[in-house]
Amino acid sequence: MRIAIAALVGVLLAVGASFGVVQLSNASQQDPVIKPLYNYGSR
Repeated sequence: MRIAIAALVGVLLAVGASFGVVQLSNASQQDPVIKPLYNYGSR
């Protein structure tokens, strides 16, 4: 029984950690870059 509880707690911690990382990475992203990264001037 202890093994099942430990496995369940581990799964919940893993899900919570992955959800937190995804939310943190989404919050840290700024507006997408629409302009080209390099401006080579007029051609």
